[in-house]
Amino acid sequence: MGTVRKVFVACNDVGPTNALIPVIQCLVSQGVEVRIITKRDSPAQIHFAKAFPDKDLEPTLVLTQEQSWRRNTLSMMLRDADRVLTGFDQTSKTVLDAANAIGKPAAVVLETWPHLAVSTHGAEKMMSLYGKASAIFVPDEDSRSCLLRAGFDDQHLIITGNPAHDFYAGALEYRAIARRAFRLERHVPENAIVATWLMTQDLDDLNVHQSDHPEWYGISEVECVKEFLEAVKRFGFGTPPLWGLVRQKPSYGTKMISTLGSQAGTSVVFDNEPEGHGLPALFASDIVFGVSTSMLDTAALLGIPSIYYRPAYTGLEKMITTTLGLTTEVTASNIGDSGGLQEMLKRLSENPETLNRVDPPVLRKGAASRVADALMEMIAAPRSVRAATG
Repeated sequence: MGTVRKVFVACNDVGPTNALIPVIQCLVSQGVEVRIITKRDSPAQIHFAKAFPDKDLEPTLVLTQEQSWRRNTLSMMLRDADRVLTGFDQTSKTVLDAANAIGKPAAVVLETWPHLAVSTHGAEKMMSLYGKASAIFVPDEDSRSCLLRAGFDDQHLIITGNPAHDFYAGALEYRAIARRAFRLERHVPENAIVATWLMTQDLDDLNVHQSDHPEWYGISEVECVKEFLEAVKRFGFGTPPLWGLVRQKPSYGTKMISTLGSQAGTSVVFDNEPEGHGLPALFASDIVFGVSTSMLDTAALLGIPSIYYRPAYTGLEKMITTTLGLTTEVTASNIGDSGGLQEMLKRLSENPETLNRVDPPVLRKGAASRVADALMEMIAAPRSVRAATG
């Protein structure tokens, strides 16, 4: 019997799990021993725990405390791995540093385009976070070019497609069921038009309200949320009724958003459930808005009309998904055409047929197996893998 290969996956942020889970499933099906290292009770842990119902294809889940995510402690946990895999999240640098300290090659898989992260945090910051990766699996040529411009080594960038598409394609099969269940649980009428605000920031974090915050677009997100909730309150009594939904990460504080929501009336619901990584809320939505959250890109991939709303932003740079024709944007340059959230939701409440319903774009499945195959090639011949076909 051959040697059992070991791939250790370390991740705490729920975002990358949509890309990591299909890769893990492929690795386990190939007989690879996979250990998932994540903080106990983190959003990622909850998503991982629900993702593997088949006990014969279940990886080992290693739950840790906060102190385990120090470099030396984490290095000890990674010492038996043939390869380390992590996502594009806030703890990636710790994982990469810990693996590098003991000579373990570590790879990063992207669950979305990197353009927003590079634009928000800058090339130098991105290099400090992910520069030690032995490989970065990127969705497409646009992503590769973006990271090349940021200074990443071309030899480390491997185009595989986006493994999260495998996850989304499977989830779409249950869209109608999830939509009905979410609305029923929160007493939202089946015929209601649901407009959703996808939170970018934690409003309980005072730093996000300052003009020097990296994700400042000329106005605090709290002002956008107030405008959204006021519009729902004003125009929510048509036929069919207009309802509002606010979705935010499970790790965000809820004090300010709850206060704002309580002032908006009964036709606004709130969701921060970790299970499903927000997909049930997206499936329940008819249109979504947000400042710069990648959840809006996910909504667009699921066929939900998606609008980036940054009414005071005067920059010229567009979101990559807008360039690709998946999303639209409202900024200072074109807000006169749209009239802002108040006018958009007023038009929607008066004439629901104006809702631009779209079919989901074709999701290219198979990226998860390409990432898994590339990892196995790297283990077998560490210096031989240059690229995978997407």
